[in-house]
Amino acid sequence: MQKIRITALFALIALLAPLFANNAQAASVIQTYGQVWSQGDAFWQDSIIVEPGEEFKINLFAGNYVELPINANNVIIIDNLPTYNTTSGTGVVNYVSGSTFYDYTQSGNWLGLSDDSTSPFDGSGLPVSSDGILNPFEGVNYKYSVKIPNVLPAGINNLNWSGPVLNFEFNGAQYSITNNHTNTITIQNLPSISSFAFNKTSFVTGDTISISVTANSGKQVHVEIGSISISLSEINPGQYTGQYTIPNGVVANNQTATLYVFNSQNKGAYLNYGSLITIGASSGGTDPVIPPTPSSPSSASFLGNTGTLMSIPVSASGNTGYLENAGDYLQTRTNNGVVARISIDSKQEQAIKVNIAEANYTQRASSPMNEEFGSIIENIIFSIKPENENSVFPTDATLYFVLQENQLNACDHEKMRIAYFSKKSNKWIAYYSEIPENENYIYASVYDYGVYGLVCYSGNDEGYIGSNEDGTVQGSSIGTYPNGTLLKSVDNNDVWYISGDQKHLVSPLGLQTRFDYKDIITLPSTKQIDVYARGSDVGIAPGILVKEQGSTEVYRISANQGLQQFDSHETLSKRGYKQLNIIEVGVGGLINYPFEALISNPDRIYSGDLVKTSSSSSVYYVDQGVLYPILSWDVFEKRMFNPGNIINVKNIHSPNVKNVVYYPDGTLIKGKESSVYVISNGMRRPIRSFADFKGMLYDENNIVHVPNEILEIIPVGRMIQLLAE
Repeated sequence: MQKIRITALFALIALLAPLFANNAQAASVIQTYGQVWSQGDAFWQDSIIVEPGEEFKINLFAGNYVELPINANNVIIIDNLPTYNTTSGTGVVNYVSGSTFYDYTQSGNWLGLSDDSTSPFDGSGLPVSSDGILNPFEGVNYKYSVKIPNVLPAGINNLNWSGPVLNFEFNGAQYSITNNHTNTITIQNLPSISSFAFNKTSFVTGDTISISVTANSGKQVHVEIGSISISLSEINPGQYTGQYTIPNGVVANNQTATLYVFNSQNKGAYLNYGSLITIGASSGGTDPVIPPTPSSPSSASFLGNTGTLMSIPVSASGNTGYLENAGDYLQTRTNNGVVARISIDSKQEQAIKVNIAEANYTQRASSPMNEEFGSIIENIIFSIKPENENSVFPTDATLYFVLQENQLNACDHEKMRIAYFSKKSNKWIAYYSEIPENENYIYASVYDYGVYGLVCYSGNDEGYIGSNEDGTVQGSSIGTYPNGTLLKSVDNNDVWYISGDQKHLVSPLGLQTRFDYKDIITLPSTKQIDVYARGSDVGIAPGILVKEQGSTEVYRISANQGLQQFDSHETLSKRGYKQLNIIEVGVGGLINYPFEALISNPDRIYSGDLVKTSSSSSVYYVDQGVLYPILSWDVFEKRMFNPGNIINVKNIHSPNVKNVVYYPDGTLIKGKESSVYVISNGMRRPIRSFADFKGMLYDENNIVHVPNEILEIIPVGRMIQLLAE
């Protein structure tokens, strides 16, 4: 009998092989497709709309739909990063290092894939499983993240992405199929450029370069020709002009002139001029004289002397000099009349050679600003850098921006800040800044080399005073954390869940099935955990399937933390559960879970179940006979729900549906505004300030960005604060 079965199987394979004479026929049973997801989407989409500087995710799927027991072998999935067209060829979006995850079993259990900071899909691709085999009715998912450059060529409407290609073997024959979804990635909010003109293309010393540009109104516009940077001013809505008089000694042969049109977050478009620009030297003339550094100037009176300031020459390379004694300073001026000055108030151990200059394109493009933080005022961005890269930053240094009247009035003075772009944390930091009464300058203490800008700050606190970017914990106590927080200490591996103003020890399986590991806050010691009274322990999440090692008995965890055994494997199968979603625990691992009534009716739903109908994509969470719609896929994942545990029901008769399932307690969320909230007892509680946020050791990387329409659904609770007023 065994021989007959084997012979019959080979006969089926022989009959099946001719069905796949070409790729189109093979694609009917083996499929691959790609989908995309951007911030705020509830589910994976075929098409998304993104903008410069935005990060989005890509999902790749491959599945075997053969109804006969035949495997697809040596299955390789290949994908290439999205690209965009440039005048000189093709640009590629940036792969986010370490962002590739895989789910070989479609269980919802994503595992990280190590990489060398480059996309592992480019080139030879990846096997779809550990052995490269796709069994019948088996599927695999990969996902990874990419980031669009902050600056794109003008006129780009879409990214180019064809999706995955799948190579495989059937019965020894080679096949290759392509993405069977149509994906579009549309670019929005890219400034448009209608015209870009020079007065001529060949210049000598003393000539004036005049540039006119037509682009979107309200943008920051500048042109770079080699080392020369020329800022343009908006004279009429959408019309920009700028001039630059060529000093002696500046030579630039056959240079490409590039126009940059940025929004207030240093993101935007660029366009190369159609002809090369040549700047040649003329006979005679002398280099412009840079005013010598005074030994002890009167800062207030000098800063207020507009006539003196306007005599400072405009230089693309800024000003370089030594800072050593109290009162020493360096300053430079831009075409739009802004003077930037760095001064020191104490003697340094040795003279430090420093350059201060208007920031160039590279520095601007690598310092993007989020709208939630604020916006750059009038294109005012400068860099401070050392002559020797190993030089320490001067102590007791102050940065001044002297402004024209229109620049001074471009923002409420209460919100105007000098801000610093931290490469360490890849974000802007607002420094405590002051504008003296009846004066035309703003100043702040500064602590690091790098890029500084004048910003209209949208935050609710004073930012940082000094360079303490990581925040500080005041005293020995963190303060009372809201319900929903996960805590542990550096010297103990126990994880505690704060609920009902008590601490609850979380078991390893409770942590795996209920929580996101990255949400755990690690405290300096157990002292801050010991202040909470201890409540009951947190076990495995309801609805999870478990079995002990070496046993064939499968149980469902009930809402009461009991074990519900299935009366037969048929009942288990009819409920749509998959073997791969069963969690195996060690012998005796379920001893603390009491037995409850058997599950004998495959159609009955219990508290903790996830259900949906075949005619709808909506998924419901069941609690005591009430169905709660899950707000979004983002919420589904954040609650650690497993797609493999969703039970498909034929229909839901007059469902008792109540409020939706929001993000779990302890989730950090924010909308388009700057406020950050933590979910606690089903409410969003605003965190008073960024200082409180950092003081409580929250992690910015854990903030979930949600659309305002979803944010507003969640009721608001009382404010959270750590630091005293």
